Amino acid sequence: MKQLGLLAGLSVATFMCGCSDHNTANDQTYIDRSEAIVSELKTSLGTQLKQAMQAGGPVNALQVCQQIAQPITQQVTGDHEGAQVSRTALRVRNSANLADTESTSIMESWEALLATGASSLPPAVSHDGDTITVHHPIMVGEACLKCHGDPASFSEELQTTLGELYPADQATGYELGQLRGAFRVEFSND
Repeated sequence: MKQLGLLAGLSVATFMCGCSDHNTANDQTYIDRSEAIVSELKTSLGTQLKQAMQAGGPVNALQVCQQIAQPITQQVTGDHEGAQVSRTALRVRNSANLADTESTSIMESWEALLATGASSLPPAVSHDGDTITVHHPIMVGEACLKCHGDPASFSEELQTTLGELYPADQATGYELGQLRGAFRVEFSND
């Protein structure tokens, strides 16, 4: 089991370090910049969803999320020149958030780390030409379970609304503390 953890850690570390001509201090700059962007997105989206949940429960929060998640993500991107922010997951609710090969590999490495007992997951930095991408994990919290938890615990109204808004939904069945997905921040390094 320790060997698996070491391999998973090295896999994520490979993404974090990138090629040998990229220095760790430069990567840390991008991690710091992306953390500020992700924090802004989490706060904006989280505030809206919390208000929607308080106003009308999980069904209302789901409807509000479906309407605002992509526009808020685009707005945050627009506030940060040279950066493109998105959300992705291995199991998506919205097909606009499908993971590419790079994101899939990073999230699978994170899941392997969690399976070894890791209590936190590092951001992952990757380099591709003039583009630097930083992934930050999205972990399942208590509030997330109301719409992403065990579908058997959902009200009939919530199940119906999920089916209407997201007929191909794959983003249920999560448990507290699991990896839900990733915030992905891409920087153009021109």
